[in-house]
Amino acid sequence: MNIKGLEILRNLVDINDEDISKIIRNINDNPTAIQLLDYIEYMIWDSEHIKQIRDKQNQKIPEERKPYFEKYRKLILSLRTVNHPLSLLRLNPHTEFENHPPLFFWMWWWSKALCKWLPFDVLSMLLTAEKMRRELELWECRILLANRITYTNIPKNSEFSEEKIDAVMLAEKEILKLVTKKFSMSEWWNIFLQSDIESIIWKETKEWYEKLIRKADETSFVWWHHYSIEMADIWSLVNQEKWGIKLGWFIRNLDKKNWWYIMDEQPFHARYNLFTALNNINNKVTLSYANAWARLYSWVNWELEKESPYICYQKENRLLLSPFEDPIKKLYEASLSWWWLKSKYYRNLIQWIIMLFEELVLWKDEHWKIVRIPIDSNWKEADDYDIYKKISYIYDWIFRWEKEIMDIWKKWFND
Repeated sequence: MNIKGLEILRNLVDINDEDISKIIRNINDNPTAIQLLDYIEYMIWDSEHIKQIRDKQNQKIPEERKPYFEKYRKLILSLRTVNHPLSLLRLNPHTEFENHPPLFFWMWWWSKALCKWLPFDVLSMLLTAEKMRRELELWECRILLANRITYTNIPKNSEFSEEKIDAVMLAEKEILKLVTKKFSMSEWWNIFLQSDIESIIWKETKEWYEKLIRKADETSFVWWHHYSIEMADIWSLVNQEKWGIKLGWFIRNLDKKNWWYIMDEQPFHARYNLFTALNNINNKVTLSYANAWARLYSWVNWELEKESPYICYQKENRLLLSPFEDPIKKLYEASLSWWWLKSKYYRNLIQWIIMLFEELVLWKDEHWKIVRIPIDSNWKEADDYDIYKKISYIYDWIFRWEKEIMDIWKKWFND
């Protein structure tokens, strides 16, 4: 057993010795089905033992799957919107890429408050997912709007109710559906509320979905009920069906020094891998990680304060995916502050959204080269004027003449 590794892992998941021992026994007994990804490194100290397990797993990989592994690695390294090391570590050799599986990501809210606005940054996850769908020949992309998980916040915060949660998530659904339609992607995208999941996974799977939630509720390290629901979401949407990709988002690495809780999707993913291993459930999910976004102006300890790409509580601190947003004005005003001088991380992500939009949405010329967003370069009021203009172009592409979306936004996001 890897004692030092367990110290690090327990900073993320409070798992007891008995469960760890059972997980190790299960993976020794059934290495071709149980897949712990890199979490095995935190549990088993003997590198030769780990190698033996991985060799047994690799022997079961069909030849037609192996070219997809190389495609995945090249794709991840080409995408600046994702965290490279973690996404490569969590490529699962059991994922049946040759059967064209789906990809999904979820959107839900913490207990802090109802989500006040939908940030523009969610496009980083959407465009990253679409790029992965095309390059890896995936069947479809799914966005799960996790209203059932968010219901668990109702006892904690009087602002929450099922009616309010559903109303705002339905508004987000309509905006995201518009985006995929305007980007000519809607044929391959499925956007739905968690309470409607039975229409996606069918009745028989839904029965197992509920059983799995109950089982997770009885598992000590799963900890919270909303984590149990997340276990069932991952299993039902990209494990039991076509064994696909779960796209999460990433803030920072887990290590001994930075022991405080990570507010990204690593805690969910760790619990899923440990839970499936504990219960001898085949784990065929590849985990990929989009980079977290950041607040405008707000800093902690002189470092950029990172946030979820799909949650916004303070509209002045984020670009909003709104028909009423003025991105040129907001970004230009940010550029006048000292913050902009230290915002290379943020500016790079903005530029990569632009590049993915140009590649995936705009047409190709007669030589099949990507057509870039046209910019009038004769006048510039700021050094990054081209960035502002290109972002504004994307807004126009999505929202021009969309009165219905304007009405939805006014009703559910207007402060």
